[in-house]
Amino acid sequence: MHETLAPEFLEELRTRGRIYGYRYRPQGDLKAKPIDEYKGDCIEGKAFQVMIDNNLCFDIALYPYELVTYGETGQVCQNWMQYRLIKQYLEVLTREQTLVVEADIRWDCSSRSPKHRASSLRTR
Repeated sequence: MHETLAPEFLEELRTRGRIYGYRYRPQGDLKAKPIDEYKGDCIEGKAFQVMIDNNLCFDIALYPYELVTYGETGQVCQNWMQYRLIKQYLEVLTREQTLVVEADIRWDCSSRSPKHRASSLRTR
């Protein structure tokens, strides 16, 4: 796998200035689907998936392929690998867990409110 990914990522780095991992981007427009069409163990995990896809929709995002939503600096994720990882975590998130995402926002399913906190991607 490294033999395949290394040249691709190097090319992205040279031509785009960073690695986006375009091979991991889902095909087409990422329009938000009805919440019941998302996988998940809690409604909050599904709702976050709706929000992420809505923000990356071609009609909403400024540069959807680069994950930029608005203001030219607001990125949903750093790259498409992180997008997929976050989506996988949200699919198995339970009401007793918290998913902490890098953007200094922590979603606590038990209190149903976002709380700001600097941290890295993890569940607890």
